[in-house]
Amino acid sequence: MSSKEAFIGTNDPIAPYQEFGTSKIPPRPFLGGALAASEGKIERMAARMVEGAMLHGGPNYHELREILHVAKEVWRELKDTFDRAVDDGDESR
Repeated sequence: MSSKEAFIGTNDPIAPYQEFGTSKIPPRPFLGGALAASEGKIERMAARMVEGAMLHGGPNYHELREILHVAKEVWRELKDTFDRAVDDGDESR
């Protein structure tokens, strides 16, 4: 992992059951808390990278373009998912 990446997760196969619970145990979330606790640091890292790319170009410029492209694709997918959910819930159509 480079200094431009952030990873919050685990490869423990029991983790999803702890995080989200099951029919027999309540959720015991820990990953969401780690993400929330790291949010400010992640935002500062991203801001420094964006600022560097905008001011100095170089390798960060291409990474910034890729981040923006991925963000646009994620936005489109979220919008499509939301629109489908709204359409599925609207029985008047």
